[in-house]
Amino acid sequence: MITALRKGYKIYNHVCYTAFLKEILHNETLAEEFNELRLVRNDVLKITE
Repeated sequence: MITALRKGYKIYNHVCYTAFLKEILHNETLAEEFNELRLVRNDVLKITE
């Protein structure tokens, strides 16, 4: 997220952050990992609620 701010982007959701990683930083691998980990985190949060 700090990288986005340093480049002048304000990102408020996971969809936009994934796109930032892919399209601005040209790092599709990191974008995919970010999205996969986000999904895992969301599943864990559902279990603990």
